[in-house]
Amino acid sequence: MRYSLEYVSACGVYEAKKHYATRKVISEGPELVDKIKFSGIELKKASVPQKVKDVLKDIYEGILLHNWTELNFMEYIYNIWDDFKKLTIDEISFWKGYSSAREASGFLQMQKGSTAVASASTYYNQIIKKLGLGKKYDQILLGQKVRFCYVKPTNEYRIEYIAFPDGQWPEEFNKIFEIDYEVMFDKLVTSSLKGFMTATKFSKVDPTKQIEYDVLSL
Repeated sequence: MRYSLEYVSACGVYEAKKHYATRKVISEGPELVDKIKFSGIELKKASVPQKVKDVLKDIYEGILLHNWTELNFMEYIYNIWDDFKKLTIDEISFWKGYSSAREASGFLQMQKGSTAVASASTYYNQIIKKLGLGKKYDQILLGQKVRFCYVKPTNEYRIEYIAFPDGQWPEEFNKIFEIDYEVMFDKLVTSSLKGFMTATKFSKVDPTKQIEYDVLSL
């Protein structure tokens, strides 16, 4: 039986089997290195937009390279909330594959069992048609990769999410839909860090529900 070196780490955040981030200091060879290896965690997933991957990468590097404390982590999360709310719909939306179609049972009504992506893609197609924009914007077709975003349900169509072709968000939609930044932050950042917070034993942080305290009451 022979053994070979894969790598040696100085530290790591191990969230679950095959879900981790680790700081490699010796690689196969052996060779001295200093780099982060990510495996299985959210920032490796194609569905996560790049701007959010950058945020998640900063957090893991803060722990592994800069010895962040829980306070450092909390401060970072609160600080990025304002920047997050400035992201455009292209920058903030998930990448999703429209791979399972369901027939619509009416305008903005879907058959039972329809996925959120199938529903959101159908909503886009139907609204584009209703607004007479079919010649200006392409329809979403089965098999396409689309952008997917949660919107505030106070819009005139009372829908909670919508899909659109990458880079083709209709300007006419700006008067109809408003990005639900709180939901998107929860889906993209808070949910992505559940395993991280369990592994580090850090408290859950929600900057969308900030509460101010008098320092004397602490």
